[in-house]
Amino acid sequence: MAKIRDYAITISTAATASLVCEMPTHATGDLLIAFLNKDSTTGFAGTGWNLHRSQNSAGANGEIWTKRATSSSETIT
Repeated sequence: MAKIRDYAITISTAATASLVCEMPTHATGDLLIAFLNKDSTTGFAGTGWNLHRSQNSAGANGEIWTKRATSSSETIT
C-alpha cells in the first residue's frame, strides 16, 4: 500500500531567480510531489519534472509537479 515516507518544506523570504528546495528522504521508484508557490505571475521550470497544475492570479503563482525518483538524491531547483 502506498504511504507518505517523508516530507520537506523550503521557505525563502528573499527575492531570487533560483532556489534549491529541501527534499524529503526518498528511494528509487518513489513518487515525488512538489507544491510550489510564489509571489509572482511567472511560472516555474522543473527539468525532469512533470507539471500537473498551474494557477496564476493577482500576483501569485502556484503549481504542482511530480517525478518518479530514479535515485535517492533527486533535487528540484
